[in-house]
Amino acid sequence: MHAALDSAPLVSGPVETTELSGRSAGWVPIAERTEGLFEVWGHSYGIGANLGLRRSVWSEVGGFAEDYPAGAEEIDFAWRAADRGHLFTYVPDALVHYRIRTDLRGVLRQQYNSGRGTATLYSRFKPESVVPKSVLRRTHHELMLLRQFPLRGGPDARRRWLTLTAFEAGKLVEARRLGIRAP
Repeated sequence: MHAALDSAPLVSGPVETTELSGRSAGWVPIAERTEGLFEVWGHSYGIGANLGLRRSVWSEVGGFAEDYPAGAEEIDFAWRAADRGHLFTYVPDALVHYRIRTDLRGVLRQQYNSGRGTATLYSRFKPESVVPKSVLRRTHHELMLLRQFPLRGGPDARRRWLTLTAFEAGKLVEARRLGIRAP
């Protein structure tokens, strides 16, 4: 990672989640990836657990926004950096083993906060690729989520459903607090 910073302003590497996490790694959602980098709404970013950057970029961009709920601040930073022409470079050898929370309560709190961060991110950037759902579509979406509760499939399937529900609840609560429609 250090060597990659000689030629790139921002770098990030892979995050491996199963070796240290055990079985919980199977039911905690991990963000989508594009060419090794994480992605949300068509924009890539380096996950906060595994990123490196030059001090000059940190100063120019203004660091992480500290007013975010506990989630999405590294995405906000990456997007503000990209607006200034600083893009992440993927460094495949810069592997980090990341321990995922194993207690359900901790995972649900983390996913709820991640949903809040996602709503905050949307409110600040309003990406054109994201069309918030109307009240009718949002109600339909939430009812579909409730109908998908896995009566069969075992505890891991129910935990996956709960983590998704916590994320969606976080988005809804924060969107309401911000006075916007949830993304």
